[in-house]
Amino acid sequence: MLSKEESRSMFREQAAARVAKTQKRCKECPAGSSRPAPNPGPRCATHHRAFRKQQNARNHERMIANIYGLAAVDYERMYKEQGGTCAICQRATGKTKRLAVDHDHDTGLVRGLLCGPCNKLVGYFRNSPEAFRRAAAYLEKANIENQRRAIVALKASIVYNEEDAQSASIKE
Repeated sequence: MLSKEESRSMFREQAAARVAKTQKRCKECPAGSSRPAPNPGPRCATHHRAFRKQQNARNHERMIANIYGLAAVDYERMYKEQGGTCAICQRATGKTKRLAVDHDHDTGLVRGLLCGPCNKLVGYFRNSPEAFRRAAAYLEKANIENQRRAIVALKASIVYNEEDAQSASIKE
């Protein structure tokens, strides 16, 4: 009769053998590799990520070709002409999320590549250059007023600190 320890060990080995027989292997890994292919697909995690990236790129190319009539090389050319950033804010690079293709809804012509927030802003302003000019003027005016307020507050705090220093010297 087997000891308790030996029976547990034998059970673990048999369970591991059953799992090894039924577990799927990655179809893109070299033969003899033991990398598992967890659900849902026939690839290991590394090959699954690479496959999804390739599939997303292919889908993006198809979408911009179907909607805007823009080939992938044209998208890349526009991206490079803009310096690899959003045409408006020039901060977003499109590395995490691709830049959106901005187009005129009346003519259908492509204007450039924008990040999501800038693309929405153009839509909210209904493609009106006047609205952008008013927004810019508003921000410039607000910045000037805030600078004036900051200067007045700074002067007031300097005067207040001088009065405190004088009253402290009188008490001594």
